[in-house]
Amino acid sequence: MIFDLDKIRQELDNLPWEKSYEYGDDTVSRWLYIGRVWSWLPSGKYYTAWACSNVSEEEVRKDQEWLEQAENELKKIEKEYTNVFMAEGIGDPTDLYIVETMDYDHFILCVQNGTITKENVDSDLWDEVQKELA
Repeated sequence: MIFDLDKIRQELDNLPWEKSYEYGDDTVSRWLYIGRVWSWLPSGKYYTAWACSNVSEEEVRKDQEWLEQAENELKKIEKEYTNVFMAEGIGDPTDLYIVETMDYDHFILCVQNGTITKENVDSDLWDEVQKELA
């Protein structure tokens, strides 16, 4: 097992939902920073598909297997209407995050039924939702 899934679920639940511009206006998200690429990937290296002369085929294979295992583990902590996955940083692609997303319409329903409360929502998003529900 790569992750302590109970700890990640708890940490995600403590983060506020925010409007997600990375995944479209119809999505809310929360981002948990977990560290840098080189501290997680088996190769310990950052590379792209078009610039990977710093890694061997074996390192790429091991990294790919690790990423698949990580994604499969994270699916185990998804809630009924959320997706959980890893993403690189927006400003720095060597940063790794675990991201949870939810469709905005379902988010509104969760606010209406009390499943999501003000304490779990970015203040600007909460104000936007309250105006929409008024």
